[in-house]
Amino acid sequence: MVCCVIGNKIKRNTLDMHREMMLRSALWDELEKLIYEDYSCFLCGIKEGLEIDMASHLAYLKKVEYQHISLEIVLSRKADTQNWDGDYYSKYVDAKSECDKTTVISPVYCKKAMEMRNRYMIDQSDLVLVIWNGIKKGDIWNAIQYAQSKGKNILLMKRKKIFCSDLAKD
Repeated sequence: MVCCVIGNKIKRNTLDMHREMMLRSALWDELEKLIYEDYSCFLCGIKEGLEIDMASHLAYLKKVEYQHISLEIVLSRKADTQNWDGDYYSKYVDAKSECDKTTVISPVYCKKAMEMRNRYMIDQSDLVLVIWNGIKKGDIWNAIQYAQSKGKNILLMKRKKIFCSDLAKD
């Protein structure tokens, strides 16, 4: 089964360090749970923040324990990774080194590139794991609505709360 991971960009220092680690830990636990539930193909967006953390963690899991999983990194446009924070750049390099495929949706910036990226991942997925800030506007909210319209299973992860959603049935 296929799972895509998309989410709001949560910058460092927007959560206190303890809450940030709790959120990452919950996300990592959820990824391993999905692997145990026979999700073996993961598509990850690769924005700075939690998306790149999840891609990096999946790369780590693939390298040390779950060699059977596949990882596809999906970029909305050709990334200018040279400007990324050193830690995020390092995580990007780690994820890229273990990924099976890298997909670039648009070679240059365009307004719809992020929407096209999210739709590409959703269309291929059985489950859409969404790291969401709860705001009902923007790229992630549009992705949730698109996944609903396609009848996809959606797992919403919101800050400290994790809940399964029957949004697809609303």
